[in-house]
Amino acid sequence: MTDKLLFTTDPRGVATLTINFPERRNAYDQDVLDGIAHHCKTLGADPKVRAIVLRGAGEHFSAGADVRWHAEQRKDPVPVPSVFDICEVVNSTPKPTIALVRGVCAGGALALASCCDILIAARDAVFAIPEVRLGFPAGPSSAPVFIRAVGLRAFRRLGMTGQKFGAEEALRNGLAHQLCEVAEAEQALAAQIDEILLSAPIAAGKTKLLAARVGKEFPPADVLAEMAPMFAGAMESAEAAEGRASFIEKRKPNWYPQ
Repeated sequence: MTDKLLFTTDPRGVATLTINFPERRNAYDQDVLDGIAHHCKTLGADPKVRAIVLRGAGEHFSAGADVRWHAEQRKDPVPVPSVFDICEVVNSTPKPTIALVRGVCAGGALALASCCDILIAARDAVFAIPEVRLGFPAGPSSAPVFIRAVGLRAFRRLGMTGQKFGAEEALRNGLAHQLCEVAEAEQALAAQIDEILLSAPIAAGKTKLLAARVGKEFPPADVLAEMAPMFAGAMESAEAAEGRASFIEKRKPNWYPQ
């Protein structure tokens, strides 16, 4: 496994996955995604595991995909699981999952965090759905994750603008369950873990399954297939190339009025 994803577990059965690339604000690549999927599947099948925590090393949760890796990954002819495939692994893991969010949490990282059962946001947390600022839209696989996270009305604004929003707005739109001071983040996490440990593990797993079955599901496969042509090629478009370049070069894209 990559050293960009750290894994620990404690005697109580609390496992922690830490995205560990602080020099890039914990941007993820395929190794990180594959590691999250592997651990969630393994931990989900382990009866000794009571909870899974997802967090970032240092001051940030994750800035999303490493843009340089993402651009190269699109050229690979061999398909690999996307972040939204990994989101479904996290979402369906039969264990309580907690995202502890500090600092930046954007794009695919926001999707991963929102697929956890519980999201604790420190007051310094900053969220974004920035795809349009990189030159491509949220697609049929990603939009349902974001809509489920922030609600349809909020998604229409945040998805079309890519603008940042803070922890208080995340709490208002239902993305975050709890808001805490930065200095109290570890205490808030510990208190939430304790609440999980008070619940019967098999009953908790069945409750999660019940919520998935009777709550809102992803759009059916035929709807996703119908929409796919509309978004085909978006990641290789001239807008996407300019979006990635402007991000790397830390400048405004050419579609911003001069």
